[in-house]
Amino acid sequence: QSCSVKEEKGGVVTLQCGEGESAVETKLYKAMCGTVPFDPGTHFCYNEKNSDVVAKCAGRIFDPQRDVCSDDDSLFVFCYNDGFVDQRYNVETSFCYDEKQVLDLCDGKDYDPTKYECVDNIVQRMTEMCGAVEYSLREQFCAKRNDVVERVYKKVTIGTQTWMAENLNYETASGSFCYNNNDDNCATYGRLYNWSAANAACPDGWHLPTNAEWETLIVTVDGSLTKYNSPNVAGKKLKATILWKAKENITNEDAIDFAALPAGGMFSAGDFMEVGRYANFWSASKSSYTEYWAMSLSYETDNAYLGSNSMSNGFSVRCLQD
Repeated sequence: QSCSVKEEKGGVVTLQCGEGESAVETKLYKAMCGTVPFDPGTHFCYNEKNSDVVAKCAGRIFDPQRDVCSDDDSLFVFCYNDGFVDQRYNVETSFCYDEKQVLDLCDGKDYDPTKYECVDNIVQRMTEMCGAVEYSLREQFCAKRNDVVERVYKKVTIGTQTWMAENLNYETASGSFCYNNNDDNCATYGRLYNWSAANAACPDGWHLPTNAEWETLIVTVDGSLTKYNSPNVAGKKLKATILWKAKENITNEDAIDFAALPAGGMFSAGDFMEVGRYANFWSASKSSYTEYWAMSLSYETDNAYLGSNSMSNGFSVRCLQD
């Protein structure tokens, strides 16, 4: 005796076996929600006790008390209440992170925004390990020398250049010093280097900037120059807002997170001078037989300027990424 599907409706499949007066019909249920049959391909059981069957939204199961299925079959799912209204998100374009933040999907994927970011529609890590220290890939870097980990430093991208955003604090075999030979000053200001030590002190992938690279920084930060010129107003934008000696009509902005500190220097007679008043950063460029250029900042002006200095002086180092 042959059987065939006579009808399929609402999760109920009616089979008819046989022909004519001897035909027998049998009802089969795809799924049951309480006492109500339903097709799980198009519907779901929301409350079995009350036999509540609900149509899926874009093929998805949802909470009809909190979520919204729009007229065009777009599903907006509840994420959190901000104290005023329920915040919902379109599951096709967004996701809910930690039940308190709605974020855009990245190439159709969700991610942990505390460890990853979406760059050009690609999920990328935000943190990595530098030895035992976790650091931000966007704001920091892991200084290494011949694959040996030194430490984590801050970094900042200014225009087309990526600079260290704090002073180098790497103790070389010779030629580097703490201001007044006090380790606490190294912790605050980084080390001071004579030129020979400075020229070899930057970690792998970084280098001591040339005069041309310092000029590029000054022009970019000033904002009104087309080529390097002194005076300018790059200094006030480069200087940190702390530790500088106060001066009437001078306001340090730290506008681009370079955070230059007034580390002073050690001069040829071995005297430590000008902490709180001046910052000097070595350049890789030579000015004469025994002198090299340095970029300097003063508490008295808004200027950033390049000057020639004895290579035996002890100045700060800011490395530039290769």
